[in-house]
Amino acid sequence: WESLPPWFQLFFFGATRYTAILTLLPIFQGKTCTGISSAEAFLITFTVVVLLRSTIEIYINYNYFKNGEPLQSEPIPNEKDLLGLLLLLLSIWGFVITFSNTAYLTDSPACNSGYYMSLFILSIIMLLAWAGVVHKCLTGGLKSKAGNDAEDELNEELLP
Repeated sequence: WESLPPWFQLFFFGATRYTAILTLLPIFQGKTCTGISSAEAFLITFTVVVLLRSTIEIYINYNYFKNGEPLQSEPIPNEKDLLGLLLLLLSIWGFVITFSNTAYLTDSPACNSGYYMSLFILSIIMLLAWAGVVHKCLTGGLKSKAGNDAEDELNEELLP
């Protein structure tokens, strides 16, 4: 894997996010979940935001490797981060509609189990993302480099 060019690695990771379209598979198959009225809206909204974020990420990575340096100005400032935040907020919607309806894990007239499983797996993945964010916050992983440099300088001044 390391022998592959870095541009291909970044493109590959960006392109793999397009597999998010698979979360719409139950909708494409005509399955329904009338027991959870906003399930279809959630799946479509979440998938569109993931695909949009992935497209922007591929664009930024492509330009980075095309020019050999970061873009001077991104198409929309911090758009990737804003869409990531939107995904985290959308995941709360997913948690509410998924974990409050775990009875649909088995096939039910109100909700096809395959449809519900799509919601459930997506919610578990986003729960892991939330765990990562919380872990980063608790361990100080979200500090800026400037903040770390200032902290290191302060520690050097205070230590004998």
